[in-house]
Amino acid sequence: MITSFVTALKGAGKPCLKILHKFLFVVSFAFLFGCEAGLNLTGVEATLNQPIRRTDQLLSIEVDSQGVVTVFGAAGLLLTGEYGDQAMQWSRSRLAHGLPPNFIRSTTCGDGTQVALSFSNEIWIRPPASSDWSNVAVATEEQMEDIACRGENELWVAGAYSSLYSSSDFGESWESFSADEDATFTSIQFVDESIGYAVGEFGMVLKTEDGGQDWSLLEPIGDDFYPLSVYFANPTDGWVSGVLGIIWHTRDGGESWERQRVNSHASIYGFFEAHGQIFAFGDQGAVLRLDNEQWVIQPSPEVPIHYSDGVEFADGNILLVGGFGLNVLLPVSAPTSTSQVGGAQ
Repeated sequence: MITSFVTALKGAGKPCLKILHKFLFVVSFAFLFGCEAGLNLTGVEATLNQPIRRTDQLLSIEVDSQGVVTVFGAAGLLLTGEYGDQAMQWSRSRLAHGLPPNFIRSTTCGDGTQVALSFSNEIWIRPPASSDWSNVAVATEEQMEDIACRGENELWVAGAYSSLYSSSDFGESWESFSADEDATFTSIQFVDESIGYAVGEFGMVLKTEDGGQDWSLLEPIGDDFYPLSVYFANPTDGWVSGVLGIIWHTRDGGESWERQRVNSHASIYGFFEAHGQIFAFGDQGAVLRLDNEQWVIQPSPEVPIHYSDGVEFADGNILLVGGFGLNVLLPVSAPTSTSQVGGAQ
């Protein structure tokens, strides 16, 4: 319409060209200065003020002796929470040293020190009763996948090329072990100061009975199984999880394994024990409880994203966190209607 109007004025001669110039000036003025109108950023500001956001990737949880919850996430994210009246109150901060660390796993040592492993093989350390974090690098070029603590303060990390690294001085020096297999250890756990397990690709199971001085490869779990997590409730009774809802169980310290029935096809990313019961969690919002040698789906919000870690509270609730700011409080045995979903909206 504007093009037709301009063409008509051009054909009408010089008087009309003056009108054309005035018209174009007014349109240009309105366009340019109209763009200077203030933007409504209320929604953006409200999102930035939220302690947990939809873009957050929450990967791991630790709880200190005072009950303070710390959640580790991507891009250096730290969420600190206090639990009370069946609700979480969160505060948000970030750690950075050069590029912000993308945390993948964490652990708490016997002396209360919290330690987190980043994807770039950095170890972040916070002593008990302290708010200060320090960081060191694991002395390897292999990709590390998991971290555990033996006893008071001996760190262990596990990863690519069937490698284990240990440090008794919080990363100032490291000792290494490799099973010399072209495979990755994906999960490691010390059940006590003597017994430890690491599991990895092709169903590898590595065990120590002397606190990590010596490690031996056990018979692999069948069917070229790819473990995602290992959990031993005691030195002999343990579980290993994998993709598509597969869980294997051992009663003899990894000497033999049997596959358990799982009422889900979701990949299982971890286990935890709460109030005398063992739970598993994973993809597609799956939460399962071990009941008479089978894993039963528990009531939980139906979400299309994964849980990555969980902890228990003394009053019967469990906290689960995961992708896209997911954090959920669930009663252990209560119906779905009493569950509380928190975090990013």
